[in-house]
Amino acid sequence: MPCRIRGSAAVLLLVLVAARPALAGKPLPGFQVLTLQGEARSSAQLAPHEQWLLLYVHPDCPSCPRLLETLEGWRLGEARGRVVLVVGAEPSIADAYVRKAMPATPAEAERRTWYADPGGEAAKALHAEKVPILLGVRRGQIEWEISGVLNGPAALERVVRAWLGVLQ
Repeated sequence: MPCRIRGSAAVLLLVLVAARPALAGKPLPGFQVLTLQGEARSSAQLAPHEQWLLLYVHPDCPSCPRLLETLEGWRLGEARGRVVLVVGAEPSIADAYVRKAMPATPAEAERRTWYADPGGEAAKALHAEKVPILLGVRRGQIEWEISGVLNGPAALERVVRAWLGVLQ
């Protein structure tokens, strides 16, 4: 399914991708992360979907909780399952961080897909010097990336919705 991004969201996306072309157009690099239970998962196992969003955050990032909170408010519906969150921390710390940044009912929390990156292997592979980092992945290829602090996470809503195919 082709991704169509219109108007200012397209301009925003193009400017941000052009600012950091390190991964765009390349295959998702190989790395391992951990589940809450401490089970290893390779980057190839993160999402069973053809097109999905990888979001990398770190507990020390001042703007990451705001992005996560805003993301929850976008009402992505079923597309929420195509957002994969990787937290740069041990599983127990990552779990506490996600629970605090994204309060949810047990059913909502169950539908989330997130992993811990305790040794920073994913951060290194993704060149995540500035977090948060968002990667649009299609068929194992990184189509676009946005990293660092933006003026406001709400500006990303159109980009994320368009990528995930969520109607406004």
